[in-house]
Amino acid sequence: MTRFFKTSLKKRTNYIYFHADGTKTVIETNGDTEVFIELLHDEDDEAVNKYRHYEYYVTQSLDQTVNNDNGKDISLGDVVTDDALTPLEELLAWESTKEQEQLISKLRMAMTELTPLQQDTLKLFFFDGMTKVAIADLQGKSETAVRKCINGAIESLKKKLI
Repeated sequence: MTRFFKTSLKKRTNYIYFHADGTKTVIETNGDTEVFIELLHDEDDEAVNKYRHYEYYVTQSLDQTVNNDNGKDISLGDVVTDDALTPLEELLAWESTKEQEQLISKLRMAMTELTPLQQDTLKLFFFDGMTKVAIADLQGKSETAVRKCINGAIESLKKKLI
């Protein structure tokens, strides 16, 4: 909700609706729209009342501190905070995990199809964090050769994964 105040009774002759894209629609009063405009303002008033209630009672209550069994002051907000995932979040996390497992499995299969030099070079670069210059010194090759090896391996993996 973006409104924090109620529209005054004098200004309730029309209703302005703001769309998500920033445009607005003005509903003017005529014989047919008066009841509709009144209902829209009533719903806005209800939303503002709920917002005010939440801001006053709930946040004030959550800011209070109480003594726990150990004699220490703790915030009520810390006590009632629910860190558990919602069912939708759990489902999305589960699906995300499954997708990641499938992608990792595909990546492992694709990695086995690379040449041993490409496999070693990627391991040194991505997993061991070595620079291309350090890999070139270790392998006795030029930095350009290492760069081409890494880029070729990545392109090969892209083709196999997509």
